[in-house]
Amino acid sequence: MGRGSSISQKRNQPKLKTSSSVLYGETGPRGSKPHVRRGVFKWLEDKKLDKIVIHYSGNYGAADAFVHTAIDKEGQRVEVEAERLLEKVIGEVDRNYQDWTYAEHGSGGSITIDVDDYQIVFDHEENYLDHESISHSVTIPDTIKAELQIIGASRVEMSYDGYGDDGSISSFVIIDENGDNVAERAEREHPWAAQAVQMHLRNLLSGFAPGWQDNEGSSGTIHIDCADDAILLEHERRFLDSNSSSFIVENLEIK
Repeated sequence: MGRGSSISQKRNQPKLKTSSSVLYGETGPRGSKPHVRRGVFKWLEDKKLDKIVIHYSGNYGAADAFVHTAIDKEGQRVEVEAERLLEKVIGEVDRNYQDWTYAEHGSGGSITIDVDDYQIVFDHEENYLDHESISHSVTIPDTIKAELQIIGASRVEMSYDGYGDDGSISSFVIIDENGDNVAERAEREHPWAAQAVQMHLRNLLSGFAPGWQDNEGSSGTIHIDCADDAILLEHERRFLDSNSSSFIVENLEIK
């Protein structure tokens, strides 16, 4: 089913908000249904709705909300126009989450309004960037030992970084037995040998972390230590995680 209603708002300045929910209209004793429907519950009854679920999201100062599901008194999904309601629930999110639309990696959630429960439940998630560090060690294969000797390598370091489906090698360093970086000389005098070593490290990375450059991406460094006959991969994977919270509003006034 397509969207029945949606709104998008662009905010130039964050609004001032409080951290507590606001009670709108007269609802009777907490946990009981009032004799007279008011606010959003009167609005639902007028539209013969039993339940409505709204999804919302925010990023870069913009907010968007739409009706995900609307259930009528017969238990059937229906489409409904709800622009005023969408504006109200976005305002309530504003009051409870300071600058939520400016979260670096976005935030959003869902709002469930149920006539039987007589409450409005906001479930909110704010995304943040997290990372995981992993290391992996293998012995130097015989297939590149000759090339390492040809380019005069005592140690080799290859650093990489990538995200959004695009990755690159940020540095390729060849250290000789005197501690000097001889990468430029090696690539000039023995390009095939230098390329063979780098290609082996690229293949090692792709085999260990397929898709390392996708989505939030990853970064790291691969070290070759000829004296220890070892290759060490130090890898940091980035990923989105989220903090979840919820709050309940007893009513919203819709005029």
